[in-house]
Amino acid sequence: MNYHSGIDSISSSGVKLIINKTPAHFHQRYAEGAPEPVSRALVFGSAFHALVLEGEAACRQRYGFAPAHPGTAKYSQWLANEEFAGGLKQDDWDEMFRMRDGVYADSDVAAILAEDALVERRIDWVDLATGANCKAKPDWLASDHSVMIDLKTTTDASNYGIHTAIRRYDYDLSAAMYVRAVESVHGVSPKWGWLFVEKESCLPRLVWASDETLEAGNAKLERGLALYADCIESGRWPGYETLNL
Repeated sequence: MNYHSGIDSISSSGVKLIINKTPAHFHQRYAEGAPEPVSRALVFGSAFHALVLEGEAACRQRYGFAPAHPGTAKYSQWLANEEFAGGLKQDDWDEMFRMRDGVYADSDVAAILAEDALVERRIDWVDLATGANCKAKPDWLASDHSVMIDLKTTTDASNYGIHTAIRRYDYDLSAAMYVRAVESVHGVSPKWGWLFVEKESCLPRLVWASDETLEAGNAKLERGLALYADCIESGRWPGYETLNL
């Protein structure tokens, strides 16, 4: 079964969907199998993760070369073929390799990524407060569980760009959930960092999450897990409430 499919446990993506949309949206996507949108950015990001964290061989094996541009009927038909799902064009590969080289040109970042680590290793646990079954798949987790790194591509790794991305995409919620996963299963509170890589400059920037950022993420996480647990218990997945303007 696909990591994201099913409603018996919930990931950070599911929690975000519940709090930013509705429980009904979560149920449609994960229980009823509503198709998720496929974009070049999504495919590119997944491939870039594989290239940086698992190496070229693993990336090449998983991602092929697309015969058409995303958004065309030919591209959609080609994506449906499991053998080539998520493939990329040559210019995508060229851009990814430039960005990969930029990451490893930073000696501090390269030193961290050279350490022994678990890459995209699934963690399952039960949230003590709500009884919710949870799951997480950290990008990079040091083997001693002391440090976690989340790899992100971006167009802007400035202070403004990073703060905007964290708020817009609820990266703080993901950080809080992943830290909680390691704490629950391994009894260690890891240091959490985002590795942002600019697509144009290929410059990396490592950003460590503050206690305040994790606290903000935990507040969102607890609200989402409580809603999810209530829906699991009741069997009801409400949609939008009536709005008076």
